[in-house]
Amino acid sequence: MKMIEVKSYRDLTVWQKSMDLVVRCYQLTSQFPKTDQQLILFLRNIR
Repeated sequence: MKMIEVKSYRDLTVWQKSMDLVVRCYQLTSQFPKTDQQLILFLRNIR
């Protein structure tokens, strides 16, 4: 197993993949009709 030095949480693979997922969710929900605003807000705030 390769050891890497972590200087910041941004160096963590899990953080990087999480950010990719967040960006993708925003991209997808931006295509929803504006009438689904409540659903968009819900999907963007799931934790």
